[in-house]
This record gives sequence, C-alpha cells and structure tokens, in this order.
Amino acid sequence: MTEGAGHERTIPRVGLRCTIRFQARAAEERLTARTGFCRSVIMGLLGLTVENVRCIQWNQQEKAFDVTLMDLNVFNRVAETCVKEAGVSPLSDYRVVNLDRPNFRVVTVHMYNQFVTDQAVGFFWEVMGR
Repeated sequence: MTEGAGHERTIPRVGLRCTIRFQARAAEERLTARTGFCRSVIMGLLGLTVENVRCIQWNQQEKAFDVTLMDLNVFNRVAETCVKEAGVSPLSDYRVVNLDRPNFRVVTVHMYNQFVTDQAVGFFWEVMGR
C-alpha cells in the first residue's frame, strides 16, 4: 500500500467487525442447516432483514454460523437481544460469541539478542503498560 496525500496507514485488526458467531451446542441437522438457522434465529428471533445482514458464513470446523451485520447500531441491537434471550429457544441451542474485538492489537517484537527470554519481554510490556 502506498502512502501519500489522502492515504493513512491502517493498523490491522484482530477480530471481525460487527460479527457474531452462533455455535451449535449439538451437531443436529436442524441446528446446522442454513435455512433453518436463518428462519428461526436471524429472521424469527432477531427480526433481521436482508438489509441488516452483510454476510452469513458457515464455519465447518467450529460448527457455527458467523453473522456479519451492516453497521454498529444493528450489531449492538442484536448483541443486546442475544444477552436478553440467551435461555430462550432457538437461541438456547447456540453458544453466542462476539467476534468483534476493536481494542485488541497485535504487537510484533523483533529481538536481536538471542539470550533475552520470552518472560523478560513479557515483563517489559507489563511494566510499560502500567
């Protein structure tokens, strides 16, 4: 990426902006079928429309649906509903995980001294963070 007038260097983010994971507690067909999930959870319980959802992606390894929402307002509304309705079916069949981590940063440390231990580097960052 070239830097210049009108271009800012962006800091890479860990996490997926405005994304919530719905991980099935059991590997039942009714929980892992996209159509059933969209009808019962997305449109039914959460009341979302096509305009509210940017992407619904099936994560085979995690047995989960990753739902990316259009903006922060919709995301906050859905997150509040998920907390409020956690024990209500069909949401109770899923473990809900917030994948949006806006304040999480990755720091890469280049060490040229092979005798400095990982613990010493960790202690340094702990002291600097106070």
